[in-house]
Amino acid sequence: MKAINTILTGILGSLLLTTIAKPSNAITFSTGGTSVAGEGQFSSMPGVTTIDFNSGAAPTSGDIVYSASGGSPTIVQGTILGAGAPIDDLTKYLVVSSSPVGNPGNFGTSPVTINSDGLLNYFGLYWGTIGTGNRIDFYQGDTFLQSFTGKDILDSFTRGNNADSEYINFSAAGVGDYFDKIVLSDSLAFESDNHAFKCAEDCPPSSIPEPTSAIGLLVFGAVAYGLRKGKKVANK
Repeated sequence: MKAINTILTGILGSLLLTTIAKPSNAITFSTGGTSVAGEGQFSSMPGVTTIDFNSGAAPTSGDIVYSASGGSPTIVQGTILGAGAPIDDLTKYLVVSSSPVGNPGNFGTSPVTINSDGLLNYFGLYWGTIGTGNRIDFYQGDTFLQSFTGKDILDSFTRGNNADSEYINFSAAGVGDYFDKIVLSDSLAFESDNHAFKCAEDCPPSSIPEPTSAIGLLVFGAVAYGLRKGKKVANK
């Protein structure tokens, strides 16, 4: 009987570990976006919010907020000292670098932190020349989830130490992997554009698409039915 209890305890323990264990590589990445002439590539994922930096600044208020260590995130255009524009991108883009960018140099641009009001299950960016030192960290609150470096991306391409611009898509596997903070960092230069976000939980109203919903149709139908019924009663 003792042996049976020991076996059952072991089985239950294994099941419990299987249930609560967090799967590895819970955030995965893929490549591919939609090309727009002169603007690089955008996310092909439906229902995303896109930030293209064409205003000349990263948003510092609202549902998605950018901040930089020691200053404001650096937004530039074209190839300048310390930064190279992503391929076929003639518009403004974000540079993350602890080295000077432009003339005069802008310091304090690394890391750049992106905070979301809601939990995200997707983040995409048009990544310029992918350097091995480029790094992206994902957090849920203050809890670190996972990180990716340029080397991780390059290893999937087998193209050497640097690769041409690519649209990279990061997707969370489950609720426990949703993120609300993204940190971009590099010691040299990490250029990117056309950031895309998809909110999955606790989404602010402004981030929720507003097509005609099933609830809206039901409400409209109920009102229409009530008016029609009232008209019939009046006609009697």
